[in-house]
Amino acid sequence: MEMDKSTFEVLSMVANWIAAIANVTLFILGYRTLRRDRQRILKIESAERQKYAEDMFVWIEKRTASNVEVFCKNGSASAMYDVRVLLVDQQGTKVSDVYQIDLMKPTEERSFEMSYAGSPECSAVVQFRDVRGSMWVRNETGSLVELSDEDPRYIAEGRRPKSIGD
Repeated sequence: MEMDKSTFEVLSMVANWIAAIANVTLFILGYRTLRRDRQRILKIESAERQKYAEDMFVWIEKRTASNVEVFCKNGSASAMYDVRVLLVDQQGTKVSDVYQIDLMKPTEERSFEMSYAGSPECSAVVQFRDVRGSMWVRNETGSLVELSDEDPRYIAEGRRPKSIGD
């Protein structure tokens, strides 16, 4: 059976379209796979960075009319640097001076008194640098937030970063 020229051209054009559609489909599937893998890698990297910081805590033990006893604990196996503790009210507004600790050794716990002005319903916030040099804040809700290099002065300026995922 012999094909005439016009039938061959039509079949050739159909084959070209099928190949083009297959190429576009493979490109889209490859892009989605690469994107999914990139998100998985970013999630793993974030968890790896967070493991150094997740065991740093601060809490309030005793309250008086204008003072609180604050406990700060480095429960990690690594030292923490440039530790700053601050009291904030329910709106996240700074209500105390900053208490600074240059170095907290692994598993070290400290207690200290801090004065505050304003609402007795204040919370403690801690900012610190981990052994890898990343800056972190455990905010008034207990969420651990990594600060970017452009935003290293959360405590000093009383700004409130959003939690990861907010």
